[in-house]
Amino acid sequence: MTARPEESLVREARDAALAVLARDDSAAEASRTLAGAVAMLADLLDAHRPTGAAACPACETAAPCPTMRRVAAALVSHGAWQGAPLDRGAAWACADAHFNRSAAGGARRLVLLSDLGAFYVARGVSAVLPEPPQVPVPGGETVLVLDKASGRTSRWPLLPDADLIVQYRRYLRGEPMILDGRPTAERPLRPRLFQRGAWAIRSSPIP
Repeated sequence: MTARPEESLVREARDAALAVLARDDSAAEASRTLAGAVAMLADLLDAHRPTGAAACPACETAAPCPTMRRVAAALVSHGAWQGAPLDRGAAWACADAHFNRSAAGGARRLVLLSDLGAFYVARGVSAVLPEPPQVPVPGGETVLVLDKASGRTSRWPLLPDADLIVQYRRYLRGEPMILDGRPTAERPLRPRLFQRGAWAIRSSPIP
């Protein structure tokens, strides 16, 4: 059976989109091409929509329309009816939106997400964050800093946000960090956490 003009256009758009997707440097172009293919598919479905007489105006055949049947078979074969698989990140975002709706008010809740095979289960957890001490203590609470520019991570003692900003800038400039009014070089060595001066940052790239 010879493809009708609408079907040929959709096939050409599909092939063009797949060809562009194969080129790693053309994601934006592929998105535009694929969007065009979807628009053409929508036009095709409108053209083959059954009329009141249950006949396809494009194929001039009684329902079911053969073109509509082929489109449905293609969508089923590619799993389009199932929707996209839900990864852990998307599941967490969905659960976070559920437990922390703006209309709910109050303090934000943490989300505990468990993978139970065929599904995820999410629980909202209420927690009270500890107040940062005036002076960090060895073995105390720590935080993870993720650098936006380099992507490197580093562990720091729990500090007020304003103090952490100042000390991180000093760390990036290679200057000694001052945590209690004295340069870190004057403090006892605490190798457990830091090693630049008395407190040294252990940084590593994000995997």
